[in-house]
Amino acid sequence: MQIRKAGAEDLSRIAEIFIFNNRIHYFPIFKDEAYSFGELQVVPLVETYLSRQEIMEQLFVADSGIIKGFIQVEGTEIRKLYVDPFFQREGTGGELLDFAVREFHANHLWALEKNTRAVSFYQRHGFCLTGEKTYEEGTTEFLVKLKKEDTMEQVLNFLKEAGTYYLATVEGDQPRVRPFGTAHVFEGKLYIQTGKVKEVSKQLAANPKAEICAFHKGRWIRIAGELIEDDRNEARQAMLDAYPSLQDRYAADDGNTQVLYFCNATATISSFTEDPVTVTF
Repeated sequence: MQIRKAGAEDLSRIAEIFIFNNRIHYFPIFKDEAYSFGELQVVPLVETYLSRQEIMEQLFVADSGIIKGFIQVEGTEIRKLYVDPFFQREGTGGELLDFAVREFHANHLWALEKNTRAVSFYQRHGFCLTGEKTYEEGTTEFLVKLKKEDTMEQVLNFLKEAGTYYLATVEGDQPRVRPFGTAHVFEGKLYIQTGKVKEVSKQLAANPKAEICAFHKGRWIRIAGELIEDDRNEARQAMLDAYPSLQDRYAADDGNTQVLYFCNATATISSFTEDPVTVTF
């Protein structure tokens, strides 16, 4: 798959992809027949919008011999990203998005709030909702802003949204698993917290290899790596500051509180409907 700058010869195909997606995903929301099936046509879209020089400079296509999708990037904002419905779920959208992030440091976009499939797609690729909203021009429907997370934020936010995750360790030849709730980023590393008197601490001391799994809103995350103890008071205190409710049972200097960070870790976010997203840290 080649991602290249769009040329004038690509504009009718770009318009076709945009119109197909509008009628499938937006017409059920706006229910504006006059726009979706009247005003929105290939030739007028090319002539009045896509062929403008400033727009042409922002358009890139995914070309495998057939143009399967396109992206429009203005500065660091993703203005449009569409894949032909016949070629969706092949990874084309992810390739276009990764291209924009890599080549233009694209880090934010606006998506229609009710287009939950699109919002979920961007979240899987490391964009998070900022809480900012604005009306789609001339409508009562909201656009929501999403901003690119770094790798660690993406993993941390998933764990926090899930609330409870499950930590698996090994004791001899017997796997052990239990629910956990603490997750915190300190100095760029992902930390968890436990007590040294607990069996999980002893298991990790004998074998630091561990895995985490959590499920939230139809998606799940698996994190595999090694958990390494950080024996500094400042690391323990950072965890306790992030979870004030722990402070009635733990203290940074009590000799029991233990924080461990992931090393050589791979996190994979999956669902039944979309391609998995993998990050390493």
